[in-house]
Amino acid sequence: MGIAGVGAIMLVLVLFVYLRSISKGPSRKDRAQQNDRWLLDQVDAFEGFGRHQDAIKLLERALESDPDNTVLKARLALLESDSNSHS
Repeated sequence: MGIAGVGAIMLVLVLFVYLRSISKGPSRKDRAQQNDRWLLDQVDAFEGFGRHQDAIKLLERALESDPDNTVLKARLALLESDSNSHS
């Protein structure tokens, strides 16, 4: 097997790895970020309609399943402080 054979094998391996990475779809981290964005959009919608308590409940429920999520914790703290200042 000459240089062409080694090159062909390398090309097939690189192509295989590339196609495998595409077929897996987004990584777990990417999916988590997409879920956070979607959830925060829902919170924004609740706030837009003046439903602050519903937004707080939504964030609290989300934090039950992911208690280490600092983005959601920060948003909840912000909502609670806004809610307390409006009361």
